[in-house]
Amino acid sequence: MKSFVTGLVTLGAAIAIPLTAPAAPLQSNWVAGDATWVVHLDVEAVHASTVGKAFVDHVREHLEHEDDNGARFVASLIREVKGVTLFGSGDDEEDGVIIVSATKDLDEAVNALPAIADNYRKIVENNRTFHSFGEDDEQWYVYQRPDDNPDRRVLLIAHKMERLTHGIVNMEGAGANPPAAPLRDVAPRPGTVLFVSASDLAPIRKHHDEQASRILGGANSLLVNAGEYEGKVFASLRLDCDTAQEAADSAQVVQGLLALGRIVLGSEKELGPLLKALAAVRVAPNGNSMTMDFSYDAAALSDLIAHFGEIAEELHGHGHHDHDDDLKADDDMVKIEKKIKEKHKRHHESKDEEEKTEKPE
Repeated sequence: MKSFVTGLVTLGAAIAIPLTAPAAPLQSNWVAGDATWVVHLDVEAVHASTVGKAFVDHVREHLEHEDDNGARFVASLIREVKGVTLFGSGDDEEDGVIIVSATKDLDEAVNALPAIADNYRKIVENNRTFHSFGEDDEQWYVYQRPDDNPDRRVLLIAHKMERLTHGIVNMEGAGANPPAAPLRDVAPRPGTVLFVSASDLAPIRKHHDEQASRILGGANSLLVNAGEYEGKVFASLRLDCDTAQEAADSAQVVQGLLALGRIVLGSEKELGPLLKALAAVRVAPNGNSMTMDFSYDAAALSDLIAHFGEIAEELHGHGHHDHDDDLKADDDMVKIEKKIKEKHKRHHESKDEEEKTEKPE
């Protein structure tokens, strides 16, 4: 999954800025019925926003000056992309499928593949034309099809030819397929630009670091909405667990990380303004779920982001972050986890004592 996730992060870093009402909404019937996770990015809305457009233009300019052909191809995609949907199932590192909705100018980028892609091959199967490129351990397959809108194109991308074909067949029969598990009873809320839903978190726990595993704990599903609505930037996260105690434990880990963040920001005078934004994050257990919500004035957050970007560049230039900082962060996480375990133990000891007291003679 690492190579696939790396590719997604490269694309996502260029376009995933949740700042305006959606203009390229999620097409849930494009998602294969066996999918266990879905991610949707409304790129058209990003381009329509002031902050998002500035950010995307900056990233695109950087990519266009890279010597790497893949980076330049991503830069060309960014210009034409309207929306991106990603889905997959299980923990197979090559199982994911990317669906890109773009303008008809995407034809130019696809036609350029033979010249810029490494080990390019054209494949024709079942009257469909596929484009293949990459090394043996990181092969990519691409298929382009028309959209219902004559000015739009749809691009399907995958590491596996069979998964790509499965995605094509699913899309051609859109509407006749039952919804995938991550999309049952859930949908992006109004204003959402970044939407994530996963009905099986085992692969995430397997492939991510220890801190992520601590937060996920016993969670079995995840739902994320982020965007802007009526002048407010919002982000919400929900983790559904098997028990209320697991939800409470996850909430305590996140609250501990937020407390650590407040300490770090408080120790750096220049970063003080970000404390107000951090204070807008609300975390709480809710039955068998852990919820995290954020709401902030869009204009004010835009100013904070610009301020933070300047400070981050200054700190990076001075080599402010080093290995010792990583070790300290890991040590702090161990301390937080230890406190949670101690509190959990005291909770059960107290409950056992109450049961003994209430037990009739």
